[in-house]
Amino acid sequence: ELVVFYTGREVDETVLADGVRAVLPHSVLPRRYVRLEQFPLNPNRKVDRLALRKLAENMTI
Repeated sequence: ELVVFYTGREVDETVLADGVRAVLPHSVLPRRYVRLEQFPLNPNRKVDRLALRKLAENMTI
């Protein structure tokens, strides 16, 4: 299950879904859109993809 994480202002999920649907094939469309205050960072100040993966897994339980 794909999850989109985004930062910035709150956006209506249908607006996000329409934009994503316009550029991605149906087989890879995300199921959820989650707004974060900021992306988790690793010690190198890069986006912590493992933390995002764990967050997505915890949301689907």
